[in-house]
Amino acid sequence: MVALGTALIKEKYGWKQIFFAGLIIGLIGFLLQQAPIKYGVHIPLGIIAYLLTLNLVLKLNILKSVTASLLSFMMVMVAEMITVLVQTKVLMYPEEQLLCATNLLKFLYSLPPLLIIIIIAVILQIKLHRKKEYKN
Repeated sequence: MVALGTALIKEKYGWKQIFFAGLIIGLIGFLLQQAPIKYGVHIPLGIIAYLLTLNLVLKLNILKSVTASLLSFMMVMVAEMITVLVQTKVLMYPEEQLLCATNLLKFLYSLPPLLIIIIIAVILQIKLHRKKEYKN
């Protein structure tokens, strides 16, 4: 998500910085999902954690951090919607199968949108790295 967000707002960082910020966001996201909070509350908390991490770790100003966060989450939602539509309408998986799946199947069902996001992020990062110099 960090690679995607920074590429979408056209801010260039090294892969080490992107990986470090992504690791922090991943750990926070994991802890949020494990926390005993109502379903759905973890999403806005994740967005806030994401934008604060971009702001504090990558030293992005708050407006760019908010923009990167919202654009990234929207792209993830679109990728997930497309994947669910393909799984239910094209592959004819019953919705109940997706919703009531075991943890292993939920993991497997979540791989396509993850791969879509990774591919988009890498392509955007490559295009961005070819255009301008690193930001320190």
